[in-house]
Amino acid sequence: MEGATRIATQIKNLTTFLYLLGGVAKDLDAQAAAARSGTSSPTQERNMAKITSNFEDFRVGLESLETYFSSTAELRPYYAKLLGSADEAASAKSQAATGHVDQAGHTLLIIVNRLADLLASMR
Repeated sequence: MEGATRIATQIKNLTTFLYLLGGVAKDLDAQAAAARSGTSSPTQERNMAKITSNFEDFRVGLESLETYFSSTAELRPYYAKLLGSADEAASAKSQAATGHVDQAGHTLLIIVNRLADLLASMR
C-alpha cells in the first residue's frame, strides 16, 4: 500500500535525523545561548540555519503526507490519526530556531510515535 510506504519513509527519515541530532543537540543549544548573548560565530549561525531548514523539510513532507491521506479515499479513514503531524513539525522548527534543539528533537519523537502507531493500525 502506497500510504504505508510513505509513512515508513517518513519514519526512516525522522529517525535517521534524530540519531544524528542526538549527538549534537546539547552543543547546538549551547551555541544558541551564545548567539542570544551576542557571542556566536558565523559558523554557528550557519549550523543553526541548516538544522532549522531540516525541520522545515520535515514539516513540508508531513504536510504533503497529510494531504495525500486526506485526498485518497482508501487512506481517508487513517487521516485523523495523522492530522496534526505537520503542525507538530512546525512547533519543532520553532523550538529549534529559538535554541531549544533538544526539545525540538523530543517533539519529533512524538511525531515518529504517531506515525508508527498509524502504520501499525493500517495492517
